[in-house]
Amino acid sequence: MRNVLRRLAYCLLLACAPVTAVTAQTAYPDHPVQVLVGWSAGAVVDVMVRAVADEMAKSLGQPFVVVNRAGASGTIAFASVAGAAPDGYTLAAGPVHSISVAGHAMKSKPFEIDAFAYVCQTFVNDFTIAVSERSPHKTIEDLVDALRSAPGKLTFGQLGPASIPNLAMAEFLQKAGASAVAVNFRGDAEVIPALLSGAVDIGVSSLGSVLPQAGRIRILAVFGEKRNAALPELPSLAEQGIAISPNRGLNGFMAPKATPADVMAKLRSACATAVRSERVQALAATVKGGADFLDGPAFAAAVSADYQTKGEIIRRLNIEAN
Repeated sequence: MRNVLRRLAYCLLLACAPVTAVTAQTAYPDHPVQVLVGWSAGAVVDVMVRAVADEMAKSLGQPFVVVNRAGASGTIAFASVAGAAPDGYTLAAGPVHSISVAGHAMKSKPFEIDAFAYVCQTFVNDFTIAVSERSPHKTIEDLVDALRSAPGKLTFGQLGPASIPNLAMAEFLQKAGASAVAVNFRGDAEVIPALLSGAVDIGVSSLGSVLPQAGRIRILAVFGEKRNAALPELPSLAEQGIAISPNRGLNGFMAPKATPADVMAKLRSACATAVRSERVQALAATVKGGADFLDGPAFAAAVSADYQTKGEIIRRLNIEAN
């Protein structure tokens, strides 16, 4: 009987050996990671996400495949990630305002703010009010006069209801005592051509999307209290007499809630390395934004604060996304 038991134990050890080997071989990640972006390809958000994703792929040894799933102010992509398996193979990347506004402006919440595990903040960008160089409006004062003299006549291109441009422009119009007609697009890659062609009178877009069109587009103001370093000679909107709430775009990477701690640790480490890489830092400077890294907990706190701020704006202006 003892011999039989010894042989059985030996067989069990042999049977377990391949399992241990397989476990070691399947450490995260062992196949490509999908990164969903809620905005159109070619926009500043998309370009920055792709650069960070490529650098993360180098660190983790697997491709990070970026998929554009535009629509509903980015919430379609975020909803897909919120409902994905929490295994680290499906991530969301881009502006967190898709999270910040969903609980306040959407009748049917696609997800809650705690539906995500926050990897890291990668990028912060500013937004502008701009017109075509052919426009008669040379300054914010000119534009406000035109808006007041013809209520509801001028049109502005934006990234959809309850997006950062929408909230910023709505508050701007309220403070200016003016009105205009919103025209919704899926991203800056669509807003800019519409502005250049004259399909809309005003563009509300990220600074990085507008600056490459210097000579064809006239930037009237950067939203916010301070000037942007890329345009030190241009007064901020607040300096021009119209102060509104903070409306900078916080961008980062998010995973589904309950993603294992060891997987999150690898993602956060790779993200930190990516944001601090020469390539990402140089690209951030090119698009006139900031590669402002925050680790997971700090990023989660920033999203929470942004959620509270956006909620106050949405309630005060009675804005709905659907």
